[in-house]
Amino acid sequence: MNPDPNQPVSPSLTPSASASAERVLDSAMPTARVELPPQMSRKPKSWWGVLFSTRIWILTALCALVALVLTFSAFRAQGPTILVRFQEGHGLKPGDSLRFHGIDVGRIVSVTLNSQFETRKDPLEVTIVLEPRAAGLAREGARFWIERPRLGLGRVSGVETAFGAKFVGVLPGPAGNPPQTQFDGLEMPPNLSDSPGTEIVIAFRDGHGLAVGDTVRFRGNTVGEVVALDWETNLKGLRVKARLLDGALPLARSGSQFWIERPRVSAMEVKGLDTLVGGRFIGLIPGPAEGEPAREFLGLEQPPQGERPEGALEILVEGSQRLGIEAGVPVTYRGVPVGQVASVGLASDAVNVEARVWILPAYKSLVRDNTQFWNSSGVDFSLGLTGIRFRADTFSTVAMGGLAFATPVVPGKPVATGHRFSFAAKHEPEWLNWAPRLPVGNALLPEGKTLPVPVRATLRWSEKSLAINWSQEKSGWLLPLADGTLLGPADLFTPPANASLDRPVVLEFLGNRLPVKPESVTGHGLIATYKLETQAGPDAWPMDRLRTPRGLEDGLVVSDSFESAFLLASQRLSLENDFWGVSAAVPLDRDRHGACIVSPKDGKLIGILLMEKGKGRVATWK
Repeated sequence: MNPDPNQPVSPSLTPSASASAERVLDSAMPTARVELPPQMSRKPKSWWGVLFSTRIWILTALCALVALVLTFSAFRAQGPTILVRFQEGHGLKPGDSLRFHGIDVGRIVSVTLNSQFETRKDPLEVTIVLEPRAAGLAREGARFWIERPRLGLGRVSGVETAFGAKFVGVLPGPAGNPPQTQFDGLEMPPNLSDSPGTEIVIAFRDGHGLAVGDTVRFRGNTVGEVVALDWETNLKGLRVKARLLDGALPLARSGSQFWIERPRVSAMEVKGLDTLVGGRFIGLIPGPAEGEPAREFLGLEQPPQGERPEGALEILVEGSQRLGIEAGVPVTYRGVPVGQVASVGLASDAVNVEARVWILPAYKSLVRDNTQFWNSSGVDFSLGLTGIRFRADTFSTVAMGGLAFATPVVPGKPVATGHRFSFAAKHEPEWLNWAPRLPVGNALLPEGKTLPVPVRATLRWSEKSLAINWSQEKSGWLLPLADGTLLGPADLFTPPANASLDRPVVLEFLGNRLPVKPESVTGHGLIATYKLETQAGPDAWPMDRLRTPRGLEDGLVVSDSFESAFLLASQRLSLENDFWGVSAAVPLDRDRHGACIVSPKDGKLIGILLMEKGKGRVATWK
């Protein structure tokens, strides 16, 4: 192809000419020399040298020290390690717990088979690490078992393990035994019969399904266990051998009552349903405190109809017909239960039906020699000009029946134990209108003394905020005194300092609404009296029954009803500057503010209970 004549022609260079040109350029251009720093030009150090040439080794040493401390603490937090051998594992696995009285005291770290499991009777080996606090459980004589659901003819136990994890139970050996690390486990939990105790014998006509291992209970607590059942030689009764724990031996004394608790359904009650699942048990009511120790007893075929309270009034009530009255039904006064029928049967000559009745100590002053009793079936039908009249008492008396009584307006003389009354089939109309004033609730006081009758009161005032008057109130108890004053907490007579001055301060009590006058208030420390313009009522507290205590002493706390009165022991009190502090363990609420404190020694009022921010204190009379 011919070259383009319009393009300039570049001269071509030969190889020798090109090399010469490069040499010329190199000599003309400046050059730079690069040198490494001295530390980089040396030979690299080892990792050990690098570690110590920096501060990383300090952090590493600290981490190692912390790890050692944690490891050492973990080992120190563990108690001894023990080995327990079982025949069966019953689903036990590592991580399950060791429990003593329901509290976790250790954990299972391994469950393995012994190398000679084919020939050993107990091939399963369970390794357990105890907590330091439970180290004393691992001593000679300790017993271990696997708690699991067990269903028997008489009882069901271990139900909690049906849905949760199994656990190992432990019963420590006798105190003072040497430590031990290897144990043979039990297939069944130990019985109470394995514990120290004393055997008693109870004769029953019928066993009602009682079985060995069933318990003896007093007020819901297990105090013994059935260890053997034997028939009488004539096969007409059952001899039950029971072992009572050492602490329960005083319960076995002359007059103690035993019975077999089982399901019972009647018009009066439904009881013992727990024995359908948990098995039968023997109930126990101890005899009189002065009774002699005893080891053989005759069991009751039916549970006793309630314990006769100490100091109760026991009388006999007779009628021509039974009229549905039976043991256990209540005895009422104005519809309030005040006693119980203990037994019902024919009189010795079979002419009348006799009911043995006891009246609670607090109400025995209601029964006089002219008291009238009648059958309170709870239902009364009558037909009149205006239609059918229906009268019903409480549901319990409708279902069970019972006895009721009333005392005339002019009461007769008090009666003693064994007094006889007759009861009518129904009451006379005037009996319901009798309303004698009789003191009740005085069983806790000396003979002839009565409890005070405080009244509920409310102090009302107003407080102004943002130009608005807000109603405020404070409530408590006040005690009318025979001198025409009210005794109570000072804060029920004096409004706060920020009370509005343009609104009246009012005290409400017994349906009265009185404006509070400062001149009517007399202070007595933390308590005060308020002078009334009216005469003292019949329930006013006598002035000679006010007393200043010399030191801490027991007191009865009385507010709305004598039934809610309770004894405030001096051990629960502390002597402060000008009052008695009440222990926080005493159950008190705001409604007790202003309650009376009465001495059980002489029946005199010694102070007033004050409640502030949930805490109680007693302001004594001065």
